[in-house]
Amino acid sequence: MTVLAVQNQSLTPGSSWLGMPASTWIGILSSLSASGIFFAVAEFLRFIFDKTASRNFEKLQFYERTLGIKECFSQKGSDEANRDYGQAIASAKYRVWAFGISNGEFLTQHLDDLISKKKKKPALDVCICFVDPDARISIEANPPLSLVSLFDITRDPTLTTGAHTRVAERIAFARTSILQADVEISLKLISAAGYVSAMVVDDIIYVFPYTAISKDNTRTPYLKIVVDSQLGDAFYTYFESIIEHPKLSRVVPLE
Repeated sequence: MTVLAVQNQSLTPGSSWLGMPASTWIGILSSLSASGIFFAVAEFLRFIFDKTASRNFEKLQFYERTLGIKECFSQKGSDEANRDYGQAIASAKYRVWAFGISNGEFLTQHLDDLISKKKKKPALDVCICFVDPDARISIEANPPLSLVSLFDITRDPTLTTGAHTRVAERIAFARTSILQADVEISLKLISAAGYVSAMVVDDIIYVFPYTAISKDNTRTPYLKIVVDSQLGDAFYTYFESIIEHPKLSRVVPLE
């Protein structure tokens, strides 16, 4: 219609329709045409983006409801991650378990707060687990189909954790702080075939994979997972089993 109106205007200049100049009609029709084209393009783009957004939302729902992933931090040592699990520890009600290689940053940033919380809430279960530097893990040649029987933990009696090793130094620091504060906080050495650094705070797990070949493991993605979920239950069961396992963990005496 706009094209016909323009053609008619060019053939009969100054013409009018229904008492209005043809140029006015052309302006109205042009505006309507432009609006229609814009509406059609906008609706098409909205359809495409809404479909993509819907798929992404469904994927996020699966991550949270089924796998239990609440947050994914870019790296373990990020300010956002530190702030998040720092707040979780501050509000912990019944459990704080830490699994690390030497727990260096954890002890520096959170041990004093945990000691204060333990004094106010003696029933709080606090356990700090280090990698056992004296452990040697051997795989059975024909292991039975049992997770616990896949490896045998042995310790070389000629080896000691020397006073200058990083793990020994951090354990000594933690032991001294705990004894001075006179609180019951467990220190344990953990041996496992695979290793994952993590914190279990009440019903939340903060976990990141430790990869021995990585140059900087603090930059590994850090996950916040709800225990009551498929992935959370798997991690929690793992940590719960090794923390009391007669072969995989041993208590560090405080005296």
